[in-house]
Amino acid sequence: MSNPDRSAQRMQDALYLAASYQFRERGENRWSVSSQSGEKPYKIGGDHGGAWSCTCQDHQESLDHCKHILAVSIALQREGKRPHRTRPRRRTDATKYSQDWPSYNKAQCNEKRQLMLLLKDLCATLPGTTEHQTGRNAVPLADICYAMVLRAYVRLSARRFTSDLLDAQGAGLIGTVPSYNTLLRYGMSEEVSNALALLLATSSVPLSQVESCFAVDSSGFSTCQQRTWLSETHGRVLQSRQWRKCHIVTGTTTNVVAAAQITGPTTHDSPILPALVADASQRFVLEEVSADKGYLSQANAEAIEALGAQPFIAFKTDTNAPPADGTAWSRMYHLYAYNRNTYMDHYHRRSNVESTFAMIKAKFGDRLSSKSPTGQDNEIMARLVAHNLCVLVQSMYELGVEPAF
Repeated sequence: MSNPDRSAQRMQDALYLAASYQFRERGENRWSVSSQSGEKPYKIGGDHGGAWSCTCQDHQESLDHCKHILAVSIALQREGKRPHRTRPRRRTDATKYSQDWPSYNKAQCNEKRQLMLLLKDLCATLPGTTEHQTGRNAVPLADICYAMVLRAYVRLSARRFTSDLLDAQGAGLIGTVPSYNTLLRYGMSEEVSNALALLLATSSVPLSQVESCFAVDSSGFSTCQQRTWLSETHGRVLQSRQWRKCHIVTGTTTNVVAAAQITGPTTHDSPILPALVADASQRFVLEEVSADKGYLSQANAEAIEALGAQPFIAFKTDTNAPPADGTAWSRMYHLYAYNRNTYMDHYHRRSNVESTFAMIKAKFGDRLSSKSPTGQDNEIMARLVAHNLCVLVQSMYELGVEPAF
């Protein structure tokens, strides 16, 4: 009679061998599996319906399926073919997505007009005025944020942007036209930072009805400042441009930014994930969250599962098989090991977050003009809000979404 503990350990080791592809095809129904102890590879024989054989001592003594036989059997079930390669194959059956060109064209032709109307309704959710400025009347906070987001969209200098604000005032979209100095000064305000964060969250709400799968990643925005240091290795003065890092959670259907956090360039990605997904869960029902290897940790897997979602995080090649202890980490790994194709299909939805950053930087630029960290963060947040409104306009025409803040 087989020992249950020994059988469980065999399965754990087999899952690790199958996940890391430590075997090769040696002929018809014959394979060799690497030895974890560094000895010569073990020879495996057998097929789907025939008897299995292995040269390892465990199989010779018990005549039961050893971990090497189980590893080959798992790979056969997972891939439906003989596992003859040492690494996962590159996908060649890329899915082609069709574009609803009539709806897309309408969305693009009406984007700026619709964005200005939506931005007015969005800013109306903010308090009425900013902090009092000595010597002059306070400018409404809604008008300041309206101007910052619209300026991020049109990509003009503060002086040349004044004419756009006059047009918006004439159309009844704002009540006060702030001067370019006022706009730049408020752009470095913490009060505006809080308001833009609120606008970003509110702008994503109308798309909560179509988004359930999300991806997490970060990207940098360069500044106008340089960092200079003396390098003893090179024997000369070196320079590099300073930048800010933007962490986002984005929907994989519409590329809407559900939550964002901006940090310095040296902040690690992994510790940011729990707060990001928790913020997004306040407005969205999370079913899946995918992320790259930079977010691989047990804490992140547990944080995602605690919100009712399933984590799909890429594993590193040296990740060891965990015990089947019922944790989020164990469930995620064994799904990856036993059914890798399904796991990778879900994981590759993460590519949409790369598309989101590409959309933002191509449309609104990847360089910041402000010199203060708060001003730089506000520039990025204004671009994220503008991006969400553009996504919402396209969803109105293509998906029939009714925007309501």
